[in-house]
Amino acid sequence: MRTKLLQLFEVLQHWWKRWAIASVLSVALAVLVYLVTGRNGDIVAWVAERTPIYPSPQTKNLSLPLSLSQTAAKSLTFVDIQISNGGKATIGGQEQPWTLRIIGPPEATLALVGEPHRSSQRLVVSPAANPSANILAVSVGSFEPREFFHIRFITANGGQYPRFQVDTSLRGLAQPIQTDASPQDRTAWKLAPWFWAAFFALLMYEAVGFRDTPEKGPGMLRNIKSWPVRLAGHAVLAVFLSAAASIFISMAIGWIAVALWRWGVLA
Repeated sequence: MRTKLLQLFEVLQHWWKRWAIASVLSVALAVLVYLVTGRNGDIVAWVAERTPIYPSPQTKNLSLPLSLSQTAAKSLTFVDIQISNGGKATIGGQEQPWTLRIIGPPEATLALVGEPHRSSQRLVVSPAANPSANILAVSVGSFEPREFFHIRFITANGGQYPRFQVDTSLRGLAQPIQTDASPQDRTAWKLAPWFWAAFFALLMYEAVGFRDTPEKGPGMLRNIKSWPVRLAGHAVLAVFLSAAASIFISMAIGWIAVALWRWGVLA
């Protein structure tokens, strides 16, 4: 009887380990999906590049007689904004295009540079009529999840690092999320605090476990006789080591998660 119970226990243990591993992987994937995707209808506007053209070291910060759209230009800045569907549902439709507007400072003038760069040929994006000089408008068709496009333009008289607002003509749609961080960075900074806490806890657990065997700890702390002082030293080291490890791992996972999401592996 005892032998049968032991065999049953071993079988249950085997299946429990497999179930636990599968559960952990499922939770990890779910967390990654949550971090790289948003709600239905989330538009993310990422200012990927904001480069001063004039005045700048390239123009030796000289005052130049420049103009844009018949307006005297006291400053010129090149801007690249990536617009992506970070949600889980298609926005708009091909039959009824909607308008996305980029609004600069009131005194600024915005001028489109080239055609918007699209992530796929099925995404329809074209210039639209601008309601005023400081507003740049584009017409968008069916905007599917994971799709994105770049709008490149020049801003005159908005300062070297102008700020922008983004809105759409779609009623009931959430206000676009505006950020200066890439999708990979946004995901990494959401993960980093959790990894930091986990690594710090593990290092401190190890430090407490080695309290009677200082020779197993870091070399710089082995000659310290007082255990409380040695533990304080462990805590200081743990703060920096866990921070460095969490940032590195978070950045790697952020890049992988966004790449998998773009490829459709994380749906």
